[in-house]
Amino acid sequence: AMPREQLLGKMDLDTREWFDGVLTSSARKVVKEASDVRSWIVCDGDIDPEWIESLNSVLDDNHLLTMPSGERIQFGPNVNFIFETHSLKFASPATASRMGMIFLSDEATDTDCIVKSWLKAVDPDVQAKVEDWMGDYFNRALKWVLDQGPGAVALGTTKAGVVHGGLSQLRGVRTKGAFVAALVRGLGSNLLPEKRVEFAKQIYVWANESPADRNDPLNSFYDERLGGHAPYKLDTNAPVTLEQLSSPAGPMVLTADVQRDTAMLMPWLESLDPFILVGPEGCGKHMLLSHAFAKVKGAQVAVVHCSAQTKSAQVIQKLTQVCASATTQAGRVFRPKEGSRLILYLKDINLPKPDKYETSELVEFLQQVITYSGFYDKQLEWVGLEKVQVVCSINPASTLGRYALSTRFTANVRIACTTYPDREALRSVYASLYAVVLHECCKGSAEWDSPAAAKKLADCMVEVYESVTKKFSPDEHRHYQYNPRDLTHWCRGLLRYDMRAPGASLLETWAHEGARLLRDRLVDDRAQKRFDQILHAAASKHFGSGLDEDGDFVYSTWAPAPGEAVPKAGTSTRVLPLRRTSRKEVKALAERGLTMYEREMKELGIQLFPEALEHMLHFERVLSQPAGHLLLIGRSGVGRRSLVTLAAYMHEMEMFTPCVTRDYGAKNFRSDIKGALSVAGVQGKHVCLLVEDYQLVETSFIEMVNSLLSAGEISGLYTPEELEPLLAPLKEEMQQAGTHRSLYDFFVARCAQYCHVVLSMDPTHELFPIRCESNPALFTRCNLVWMGAWGDEAMRVLPAPTLKEAELPPEHAERITKNLVELHKSQVASGHLDHGAVPRNYVSMIAVWAKIYKAKRSELTTRIDHLGGGLGKLNDAATSVDVLSRQANEQRGKLAEAQKLADTAMVEIQKAMEQALERKKEVEELQKRLGVEEKEMQVSKEGIENELSHARPLLEAARQAVGGIRSDNLNEIKSLKMPPEPIRDVLEGVLRIMGNFDTSWISMKRFLGNKSVKDEILNFDSRKIQPDTRDAVMQLLRQKPGSFDEATIRRVSVAAAPLAKWVVANIEFSKVLQRVAPLEEQSVELEHKLTASRHRLEECQTQLTQLDQRVAVLKSDFQKKTAEAEGLKVSLEKAESTLSAAQRLLEKLGGERGRWDAQLKVLSAENERVPNKAMMAAAFITYLADEEEATRSQTIAQWSRLLEGPSAGASAASEFSLQRFLSTEGELLSWKAQGLPGDTLSMDNALVIEYAVNVPFVIDPSSQATTWLLKHVQERGAVDAVTPNEARFSTTLELAVRFGKTLAVQEVDTVEPVLVPIVRRDLMRQGPRWVVQVGEKQIDFNEAFRLILTTRNQVPVISPDTAALVTVVNFSVTRGGLEGQLLGLTIQHEQPELESQKSQLLQQEEELKVQLENLEKKLLDELATSTGNILENVTLIDSLNETKAKSLTISEKLKQSTELQVSLDEQRDVYRPVAVRGSRIFFALVDLRRLNHMYQFSLPGFLALFKASLQSGAGAGAGGAQARISALCEDLQQRTFQNVARAPV
Repeated sequence: AMPREQLLGKMDLDTREWFDGVLTSSARKVVKEASDVRSWIVCDGDIDPEWIESLNSVLDDNHLLTMPSGERIQFGPNVNFIFETHSLKFASPATASRMGMIFLSDEATDTDCIVKSWLKAVDPDVQAKVEDWMGDYFNRALKWVLDQGPGAVALGTTKAGVVHGGLSQLRGVRTKGAFVAALVRGLGSNLLPEKRVEFAKQIYVWANESPADRNDPLNSFYDERLGGHAPYKLDTNAPVTLEQLSSPAGPMVLTADVQRDTAMLMPWLESLDPFILVGPEGCGKHMLLSHAFAKVKGAQVAVVHCSAQTKSAQVIQKLTQVCASATTQAGRVFRPKEGSRLILYLKDINLPKPDKYETSELVEFLQQVITYSGFYDKQLEWVGLEKVQVVCSINPASTLGRYALSTRFTANVRIACTTYPDREALRSVYASLYAVVLHECCKGSAEWDSPAAAKKLADCMVEVYESVTKKFSPDEHRHYQYNPRDLTHWCRGLLRYDMRAPGASLLETWAHEGARLLRDRLVDDRAQKRFDQILHAAASKHFGSGLDEDGDFVYSTWAPAPGEAVPKAGTSTRVLPLRRTSRKEVKALAERGLTMYEREMKELGIQLFPEALEHMLHFERVLSQPAGHLLLIGRSGVGRRSLVTLAAYMHEMEMFTPCVTRDYGAKNFRSDIKGALSVAGVQGKHVCLLVEDYQLVETSFIEMVNSLLSAGEISGLYTPEELEPLLAPLKEEMQQAGTHRSLYDFFVARCAQYCHVVLSMDPTHELFPIRCESNPALFTRCNLVWMGAWGDEAMRVLPAPTLKEAELPPEHAERITKNLVELHKSQVASGHLDHGAVPRNYVSMIAVWAKIYKAKRSELTTRIDHLGGGLGKLNDAATSVDVLSRQANEQRGKLAEAQKLADTAMVEIQKAMEQALERKKEVEELQKRLGVEEKEMQVSKEGIENELSHARPLLEAARQAVGGIRSDNLNEIKSLKMPPEPIRDVLEGVLRIMGNFDTSWISMKRFLGNKSVKDEILNFDSRKIQPDTRDAVMQLLRQKPGSFDEATIRRVSVAAAPLAKWVVANIEFSKVLQRVAPLEEQSVELEHKLTASRHRLEECQTQLTQLDQRVAVLKSDFQKKTAEAEGLKVSLEKAESTLSAAQRLLEKLGGERGRWDAQLKVLSAENERVPNKAMMAAAFITYLADEEEATRSQTIAQWSRLLEGPSAGASAASEFSLQRFLSTEGELLSWKAQGLPGDTLSMDNALVIEYAVNVPFVIDPSSQATTWLLKHVQERGAVDAVTPNEARFSTTLELAVRFGKTLAVQEVDTVEPVLVPIVRRDLMRQGPRWVVQVGEKQIDFNEAFRLILTTRNQVPVISPDTAALVTVVNFSVTRGGLEGQLLGLTIQHEQPELESQKSQLLQQEEELKVQLENLEKKLLDELATSTGNILENVTLIDSLNETKAKSLTISEKLKQSTELQVSLDEQRDVYRPVAVRGSRIFFALVDLRRLNHMYQFSLPGFLALFKASLQSGAGAGAGGAQARISALCEDLQQRTFQNVARAPV
């Protein structure tokens, strides 16, 4: 009933101060009593060796109690000890021999004494009748019950317990009928339902009573008003309300079963009898008890949700909270704070785990409370309890994680058994509930808002439930546990759906809610399809039509009503409704949320394909409802953590998860839980508490989570000192709510509502079954979602981004995707669930494929470019040789032709120069003649000009006068009907001069009316006057001289006078022109001659210029041809020199050219096969790193048949080599030189470590691989090595992560929880930086950081949830590898010179091969990177010749080395039988552990035996090598036997 320290006392280890316990304190009291006062110390409870052994010296003759402080208490003869217990199973003989014993067996119990004692309390009025009935029926009924045996009762108890249970129901009976009904309830309460029916029938027969229904005698009670038996019936007078349906307690429908069970419990509640209600999970125990408690006036109920870790301290803390302390004469007592009585209700009291001595402290404490009505507090003071009744409920202890209760406890309590309602009861209950639901959801609907529709829907649901429970049994999977609680959730869940949403259908919505509750826990597609068939069949049966499934629509809280924003559960004060909406819209919203989360928080690395989206919608449906919890069951990598994180983020919920450190314990876990509960309970915000497998470091963690799920609290989480400041801010809010009596209750209710627990668990974890079954709230309070492997469609989607980045053609990408899926499925089908065939490894395989493909494609492209470049250069050189040979002959002919052309050019130059000289002379003569002609021309022009100079002024004066004529004067002339004669004469002269011979007045007026008449006169050219015109005008002038006289004509007309003057001037000018006409003709002739001379001069000058130019061109061409001939001569000499060098180079590189050409074809073909080979290598690294060689070969052959057809088989397996594909010979040789064993397994494992994307977990019993690995990684940077047990482990880890070092953690036996965030690269954003959680700190993550885990343990324990995060690489020794190692030791001892030669030869060979590979690479690099014509690059040719010469030398040495090695191997193989025998013996020793785990033999230990055998000298000196070999084999076998036979098990 209390911890050992509280019983015996304890010592403060820091101050060395002693504190008494209850027993030591009592001992001090009794020794102070007078010697004549007899004292009794009664120890009531189980005998525990850990405390009873401390009393051995008290119980013997010494009577001395020695305490750890050194103090001694001497007891006198007046002190006696009494130990009351039911078993001495764990008492030692030393204890049992010091005491007398009294054994009280159950068979010897006298029940008559109990009955007689009870009868004394019966009302004297009916005492006699009751005594008769007791004699007639009670004893008979008691015997019948006891005869049924333990298999007929729900909970084991004693005979006395059965009697007390029967008598408890008989209080107050006054009639025989009432006595019989009460007797059925009393003695039958602990019977199983079938036996109880049989018992009831028997009682009614014995008593000659008739129940209300003979077929169902249990549903019968005695009605005092009617004076007879009446049946229990459904109570329709108390209809269920919407408030009751929505309340956390749930609705109570008063069915016949409920009324019967209530009648059984009420007498106990009224008399404060402690009792236990037994029933299966989900049968309604809590609702029944709540209903019964509500009938008790003034009762306060305190609920304690038990878990495996519940102790008495939690119950005492609860009592302290709900009780008031008072001091009486008897001492301190606890009384109810509120109400007249307190019901202490403990749920699942069979969950607390007993200690190793099979004692449950909680049960013993309750035994003390019930028996003695009190307990001892921490101050060792006895605290009494008044008006406190203990009520318990349990599930039958038939499942794992539940423990049997002590019969000493059950004998002191009443026991009632209940079970699931039958079909009719279920139909009645849920028809009542659906009537309320449908009225709320479909108010006014003619189809649904009616009792008939509710009944039909309830019948359909019950049918589905019964079919599911039959089809999916817990025997198949433990979590297939369905009960009526699921139906209640199904019914209440419909209230969340918005039936006003477009396209919403009640039947479809109902089916969706049922699928979430019942279907989501099914483990595979087959089971889910079977459930769909059941659901569709039931809907078709009851509603006449199937369910319309539209895959384009989903149900989500993220579907806002028109005009609303997207709802967020984290900030909403109401329950978010579920609405039917488009899948496309929800996916777009989720993708936006994913983008925002990855931008703000961290990379999730998930793709929202249909299955992932469906799961996330299921998560958000649960998280968005009050007290919505999730249990996510699935393998690593299926997306549980990422999807629930995204769902919580989109609902604006704060995410909490334990930060596991190295020394993480219950205190740390409680602190993390407090952080989440503080936000949920105090701030009233929705939070998501995510707990994963690796975080459950201790068993108590999951038990705390169970308590949190059950009650919204963890008993003892807060001390009273912590609670007061924590709850202070809630006072005002609690007063406003008015729903709770205490701040703590209000806080707990808010925690239960706002804290959403999400458990992510792996079903293959060895602790999964016991965790779930020991903590029933995981199934009862959580929505269970089974997340198995992704479907084929999802797996085809996952590689798409990687293949797109690889830029593969669509058809190749499709084939690679199909093959990746097939490879993964083959591993799942082969049963390798523990070897990586989980979703995370499928993702890892894709990542490894991408890494290998990128590296190999780059490597092959580079090699192909180098080979192509080198071959191109050689081909160019070969072509150049032929070209040079032809060019040399051509250039000789060109040289002669060029010389000939140069001579011809010289002759043409001479001819052109003679012609130029002739043209120059002609030019000089023409220039002289032009001078004479120009002088003559000048004289002629001067004569003409003199003649014209006299007449020209007259003409100009006349023109000016005409220009001065006014238009008015002309109009005046035109206006005359008949002009005067002078005017007529003048106008006639004008007209004739201008060529108009019409001299009529009309013609003259027309001439004067022309607007441009003045311009025509002024612009008239006198040269146009013909001789006959001039003669006619001169005759007119002679005949009419007065008309042209200026004075005369001016008097007649002002306008005519200038015209007259113009006529006279033109005639005079015409005469002059006539006189100078001969001179002008002579001048024209001279002009023509002068022009011809000038033209000829220009032609001669042009010809002269052309000749000069031609001479210059001919000279230039001559120089060019001369230079060309000289260049041809130099080029010919150079070509002959180059041709000679090229022929020498081609002769030396001829063999390389053919080999490189073939190698280029091989590489080109290899390049085409890279995607498929990379896939095989990725699968090898992902799935086969932990397998032995034989399994690897078989699996590769299987994959080859799978991918290439049945004909591939072993040939394809032999063709694929991880070493040939991923490494070069030089690389392997260098690793071997660093200490890596040279066997195939080790080399393959090294490549696995090199290319794995996950953290390598190296199993290396011999430590050889670890040594090599440390040397290998040191070449790339700083390396730190540390073991988990070192004090500097945490600091070293943090520094390595921060500064990008390589950290090798050695001697690990598992993946420690603190490493999990690092191993799975759980990186978070902090601005531009990435950080990772390392224990309690967030450390900057350096991309160069690398983690390596190594162990010498051949069978490390790696949990399934972390196994997929690492790549397990097994270097355990193989037969072939050990044989080679033993052969080396034997040769080293027997013929060390051979081993020395072998080692030197191998080292030399390795060096030569590396040199040869480097030389070849250098040769290719020089060829490929050369510029221009290599035949002209003398330095390159010399370097190539030198390199080739060295290569030939090394090849020859390698050939000699190979021949020598064959000879050495033949000599070494003489001693191989010893190595073979040793290898066989060692593996025989390894197999011994199958017989018993104690047979553990290490390789170093066996090697020590082997070396000892070599040094023994057995068979030496006689008989030669064969005799020595035989002796060594026998000696080794004998030594091994002697070593093993020393410790047989």
